Amino acid sequence: MAADTAGTPEVPEISMMQTESLTYTFTGAGPFAFACHAPGHYEAGMRGMIVVVR
Repeated sequence: MAADTAGTPEVPEISMMQTESLTYTFTGAGPFAFACHAPGHYEAGMRGMIVVVR
């Protein structure tokens, strides 16, 4: 299971069926993981990868 990295951006608490946006500028190439940290959400599949190619 992936762990939080200090200083990474997070979207504030949002309710079901709401949307929120987050802007982040990647400083290098690589795969980057993202996930929901609400109890049980990560395990239910609320996670993914972003691949940045330079």
